[in-house]
Amino acid sequence: MEALNVTHFFFDIGGVLIQYDQERFIDELAEKYQVDRRRLEPFFTVTMLKKVETGHISSGDFFHRYLQPVIKISYEEWIECFVHHYELNEPGMLLLKKLQQKGYATYLLSNQAEYNAIAIQKKFQHFYHLCKKNFLSYEMGLFKPDPAIYLEACKKAGIAPFEACFFDDKEENVQGAIAAGMKGIVYTNQISNELLSTIDQIK
Repeated sequence: MEALNVTHFFFDIGGVLIQYDQERFIDELAEKYQVDRRRLEPFFTVTMLKKVETGHISSGDFFHRYLQPVIKISYEEWIECFVHHYELNEPGMLLLKKLQQKGYATYLLSNQAEYNAIAIQKKFQHFYHLCKKNFLSYEMGLFKPDPAIYLEACKKAGIAPFEACFFDDKEENVQGAIAAGMKGIVYTNQISNELLSTIDQIK
């Protein structure tokens, strides 16, 4: 597979390495806190999330300004909601580890708010030590699918974009990586299984 003609692999987190279903998460919040789902939906649009996932508003401020008046819980309880929801996506994790075993460099590149990172760290203690470097949108002030985030990640990794491949479960984010000069694959667990078969043939 052409994607393996590179030596560096960047992985999205949600939908690739960790299971996250935003619609189900909203349903869980609505049911647990007895809130009309329609009152929660505006806080999960790309426009709204971009504010907190680029760090233009802090995670704490975002929560207290927008969400706390609706769901009436603490910031710590908000983080626990993500802790409860997140589960590792084993096929994605297996692909990551197999690439590492074959000597490829791996990185995380994800749109995240700080509260997402805190929840992941809390549930999966060593998650952010899995890869060579972590590139999280709230720390970078950039946001997928803007090609700038991929270019900046490659620059900080000390590589050229054509040396890297990016896995993401969203087509638009993969297209952003391709626009930046990287290879890109829309991730599914089926694709992971196909890649694992190919990788096993590499000496």
